[in-house]
Amino acid sequence: MIDRELVDELDSVSLLVGGVDRLPLDIAHMYVQGLANEHVVDSSILWWWKSLKGPALTINYGDGDGLALVAEILGDRRDARLVVSDDSGLPWPVYSGDVKKILEVLRRVYFFEYILAAHDMSWVVFDTHSNELVIVGLSV
Repeated sequence: MIDRELVDELDSVSLLVGGVDRLPLDIAHMYVQGLANEHVVDSSILWWWKSLKGPALTINYGDGDGLALVAEILGDRRDARLVVSDDSGLPWPVYSGDVKKILEVLRRVYFFEYILAAHDMSWVVFDTHSNELVIVGLSV
C-alpha cells in the first residue's frame, strides 16, 4: 500500500500547482486495471516494466534530470495520468491533468516510482528505482 504521507504531499502540491486532480478510487482502480490489461503480461508482479506485452525502450538517465527527459519525450502531449506505484502493492492512486502540470508536481515532491500514461493508455512511461525510463508506445 502507498505511503499515506506521499499521497497527502501529492494532494497538497497538486492543489498549489492546479490542474492536477486525484481520481476517485473506483475510477483509479478501473484505469490501473485497463493499463495492466493493455500493457502487462503479469500484473501481479510489482515492477510492471519487467513484464510488458510489447516492445519497450529503456533509457538510463543516471544522475541526470529524468523529468526533463520525460518532458522532452512527451513533447506537446497534453493530458496524462500519473499512477503512483512507488514500489508498493496495489491499490495505486491515480492523478489526472496536463502533462506539464503533472511534471511540475513531480518536481516539488520527493522521488518515487511512477507510471505516466495517456488517458487512452496508448503510451506509457515508467520511471524506475534504477533511474531508468521504460517507454512503451512512443517513438523517441
